[in-house]
Amino acid sequence: MRQGPHAPVLCLLPLLLAPAVRAADDTFKLSVGPAVEITPTYPGAGTLRTFVLPDVEMQYHGWLYISATDLIGVYAYNHDGTKAGAAIEWDFTERLAKDSPRLTHLGDVSTTPRFKLFFEPRLARWLSGGIEAATDIGGHDEGTVVQAHLELLLPLTAHGYVTIGPGVTWSDSRYMTAFYGVTAEQSELSGLAQFVAREGVSDVYLETAAGYELSRRWAVGLDLTVAALQGDAAHSPFTEQRRQSTLLAAVLYRFR
Repeated sequence: MRQGPHAPVLCLLPLLLAPAVRAADDTFKLSVGPAVEITPTYPGAGTLRTFVLPDVEMQYHGWLYISATDLIGVYAYNHDGTKAGAAIEWDFTERLAKDSPRLTHLGDVSTTPRFKLFFEPRLARWLSGGIEAATDIGGHDEGTVVQAHLELLLPLTAHGYVTIGPGVTWSDSRYMTAFYGVTAEQSELSGLAQFVAREGVSDVYLETAAGYELSRRWAVGLDLTVAALQGDAAHSPFTEQRRQSTLLAAVLYRFR
């Protein structure tokens, strides 16, 4: 399970100012504000960490954008709610040696930038889907993660909405080794038994998001993702708890 604002399905912030931010024919839209996230200390951890991060929501001519953890992205297609494109994103998932006594001799697994390709089709008026593949480009050997999801949009009022939907994450062997495996060298240093973490489905999750426009300028949102680790992610010696929950709260101010 990747942390940070969770992949495209788990990221409520691009929806907060709909339809203004998402209108393909708008020349320029900009919103900024703080976000607070409560997330597992590391994948599989039984403890939580809380951090504050800035959020910038920007869209230019319906093809260039910044959104939550997407540092910069481009749409190859953006029409009638269906989007396809590429982005450079920052993956906040990490595992530090200080996070647990069993990690002391294993070194840190750092946050990293990823190159992402995505396709988000509008399947029906209130139903959308999505698939993305994001690969490490920061030289940290943290592999590739693929996520797919469905999302039901429930407009509650003219200014508010709730979304809910399931998703699944597939992780390659490099990602699994980085976060869940114990190599022979690490086994000698730590005394832990060697554990080969193989590629495959690493979690299934359910995400619920809610957003509300307080005024023409201000919007707030919440996003809760509850995931269940699967396969070798669930059986890793580092996994203290298979159920992993992430909560994100954000406030945005619209400049344009």
